[in-house]
Amino acid sequence: MMTTDMGKTPEDILDVYRRKDIIEKSFDELKYDLDMKRLRVHSEDATEGKMFITFIGLILRTYVHNKLKAYLDANSPFSMPQVFDELRMIKTVKTKSGMLLHNPVTKRQRVILEQFGLGEESIAVALQKYGGAKPIFKPCPMRLG
Repeated sequence: MMTTDMGKTPEDILDVYRRKDIIEKSFDELKYDLDMKRLRVHSEDATEGKMFITFIGLILRTYVHNKLKAYLDANSPFSMPQVFDELRMIKTVKTKSGMLLHNPVTKRQRVILEQFGLGEESIAVALQKYGGAKPIFKPCPMRLG
């Protein structure tokens, strides 16, 4: 059965169309960016596990996209793939003594982190909380890797 909602404004219809495009792009991301072209697993449990982890990854990507959308539309010179590339460049090393070192955060990375209400200190806090390292933190004077 087909229906037409005449109560929608042209802006609402355009918004629905754009959301449809986002969903299609999300499936494209599943296939290519999140490596879901082929499952390459040998058990049902492994299939379910890979699908679950990939779904969580897609949720996180969508969250980042929604969080940065207004900023990127308003004044950003770079795209969402460039945002992820920029964030991937944040590298951290744990020394044998447990000290955490990371490369300096670039201006672009700082701007991206600010959109989430975070700063360079947030990296140290997260590493201490989730990395299981000693609470020692120093920015590394050179870019790593």
